[in-house]
Amino acid sequence: MNIFGSKEINHLDKGKFGEDKACKYLKKKGYKIVERNYRLKFAEIDIIARDEKTYVFVEVKTRKLGSVIPACVSVNFKKQQKIMKASCCYLAGKNIKPPMRYDIIEVYTDEKLKNYEINHIKNAFGSRSDYAIF
Repeated sequence: MNIFGSKEINHLDKGKFGEDKACKYLKKKGYKIVERNYRLKFAEIDIIARDEKTYVFVEVKTRKLGSVIPACVSVNFKKQQKIMKASCCYLAGKNIKPPMRYDIIEVYTDEKLKNYEINHIKNAFGSRSDYAIF
């Protein structure tokens, strides 16, 4: 049974599973989870965390174990731009100007969500000049 009471695991279940495992992984590494699923009209940030004083905006991608194409490939330029714009809105709305970075966490799992592997890509995209407004 999945979280919705059915035997079939759907895309939303896999996504939630991946985000939950990514949060658990980050906490174990000493990160503080600040917010999950931060949404604006044009974008969503899966996880906002702090690694000491650095705000980390994390995109989580969950795929099947043994996938030939890395999950991070789906975080294309357009998606990156949306995440960067949303992160600037988040920080401006909170009136904070910290160091920041963009990470991708790939979660690879089996069909039944029993086994999984995590790959954490730090500084996956963006550069300091991308958010020069700060």
